[in-house]
Amino acid sequence: MNATTPNTPTIAPEAITTTTTTTTTDTSAQRTRGKNFEKKEDLQLVNAYLVTSKDSEIGTDQSSDRFWTRVWTKFNEDGNVKDRDFNALRNRFHTQISPSCSRFSGSLSMVLRHPKSGENDEDQYRRALEHYEAAAAPRLKNFKFKHCFDILKQEDKWMPRTSKADEPQEVDENYVRPMGQQQAKALKKKRGVEEEHANNKRQQMVFARAMLE
Repeated sequence: MNATTPNTPTIAPEAITTTTTTTTTDTSAQRTRGKNFEKKEDLQLVNAYLVTSKDSEIGTDQSSDRFWTRVWTKFNEDGNVKDRDFNALRNRFHTQISPSCSRFSGSLSMVLRHPKSGENDEDQYRRALEHYEAAAAPRLKNFKFKHCFDILKQEDKWMPRTSKADEPQEVDENYVRPMGQQQAKALKKKRGVEEEHANNKRQQMVFARAMLE
């Protein structure tokens, strides 16, 4: 008596191809979502933003996309960074780094205006951090950008104010004879270039120290 051979189910090639493609796509998506910013990337982003915003040859009359394309270019010039488009850099800076550092600057300003006897810099930082975390919105609750703040605090927008004396003072122009328009423009340009060079040198020194930490 001949034994009956059982029927073996056949798997269609198309099914195998579809399954493989789906798995590959899911893995790629997960890998993309997992690209968190590292400390060195934050520092390079802050440096790229400041260098680009202070470049007198670029000027301020440019679209946001054009500006951030230039930031992206500078960011990648420093090397050793992950593949990110300029939208990722813009979102990181505008929705996380800048607002967090601005709020912390306000908290530190409050502490500096009301110092306690015997406090050192670390004590003041700790007290500012407590004030920040008590007042911050949920998405900014934990201050994660001290490494960025150490650079940005040199800039007027993020600089802690210890008193009203730190704010720009009004000058009575009635005591000064107005100079000609062309002379004023030339003087402003000269001062701007000198200030830009000094600021860039100071910024690069702070950036270099931060990268070594």
